[in-house]
Amino acid sequence: MIKTLSKLLDKKLHIQLGVITKLHGVKGDVVLEFCSDNYDINEMEPIFVEIDNYLVPFFIIPNSVRNVNSTSVSFSLDTIKDQLHASYICGKKVFVPKNKLITSYDNETESNLGFIGFRIIDVKHGELGEITDFMDIANNPLFEIKNGKTEILVPINGIEIISVDEDQNTIEIKTPDGLIDIYLEK
Repeated sequence: MIKTLSKLLDKKLHIQLGVITKLHGVKGDVVLEFCSDNYDINEMEPIFVEIDNYLVPFFIIPNSVRNVNSTSVSFSLDTIKDQLHASYICGKKVFVPKNKLITSYDNETESNLGFIGFRIIDVKHGELGEITDFMDIANNPLFEIKNGKTEILVPINGIEIISVDEDQNTIEIKTPDGLIDIYLEK
């Protein structure tokens, strides 16, 4: 039970969905601004609000989610009943488990987004860094990998995936000769 709870609240297993930017109405509804235009919210799953560096779970009241604009939604939370309590979470980051992230991409793209946060290990160069984004460019989708201050773009079509370890959040790949050298040369 404790291990399950600690995994549920482990920030490394979550991805930022957005930020609660303001109140909406007088009954304690809040507005969530998404980090990406492609994110969406599942009202059947809890969201996790970062409060004092801890992830605190909240449940969305079913059928309360409303689009505010293309990048934000408003909703009610089960334990927040008024503006005063809602104001405590304004400006706070909202996270969801990486495996529960919903996007408006197609199925193939959605499965690639599930790799955000995974560490990439190249057979020749070793650990390259962490996948921070997936760029859905027609005929040339890319993983964006953060390596210190360097951003490495790796075309998915140009790599050989050797293994995927979901327990360790790692992907071992073999990249075309010279691709990684371009980024790592000083």
